[in-house]
Amino acid sequence: ACPGVLAPAGSGPGGNAIMVAIHVASNMDKLLAGAKLEQQAIGKAAQRALNTAARGLKTDTSRELRKRYPKLRNKDVADQIQISFASGLNLRAVIAVRGRPLTVARFKVGVDRKLSGGVRVNIKGSTKLIRHAFVADLKTKAGDDYQVVFERVGAGRYPIKAVKTIDFANAANIKEVRDVLDTLVADRFDKEFARQIVVFSKA
Repeated sequence: ACPGVLAPAGSGPGGNAIMVAIHVASNMDKLLAGAKLEQQAIGKAAQRALNTAARGLKTDTSRELRKRYPKLRNKDVADQIQISFASGLNLRAVIAVRGRPLTVARFKVGVDRKLSGGVRVNIKGSTKLIRHAFVADLKTKAGDDYQVVFERVGAGRYPIKAVKTIDFANAANIKEVRDVLDTLVADRFDKEFARQIVVFSKA
């Protein structure tokens, strides 16, 4: 199969990044069995299959993360995924999953009005209470509204800290998610490469 190998790519201005590299697989001989094609046609078929696998992997990544974190929107995830497509000179497609840690305000479902206070969030399909927390309405430099959940650290009103959860990059690198994505990208590459071989054989 054609592997999707996830590996940390370090931190930068956009936060963590996980690079998913899709390479031409070692079982190409099996997929090429019986095909009589020139090397140039084989390379073109592989290029198309890699790019199809990369586009599909972006869709798969968004879907699997939204399964795990139901309150995420497709746009939230898709905006953090970039594709570098394979070319005739470089048979390697890469998708980069980026993003800073998410504020838990994105997963807010309610506020506890009792004396101790707290914010209820649903991050992975079940609701939990963050005690001694509150929601603050803030604005970006551009004037856009957003919310942050702050948690009181001491016995008094201060100090406080913003409560955040996992970022998209590390979420995509969770073993359960990664295993699903590796299987899907492998199957999609093999099927598309086999289809392209048929197309070029008939040309």
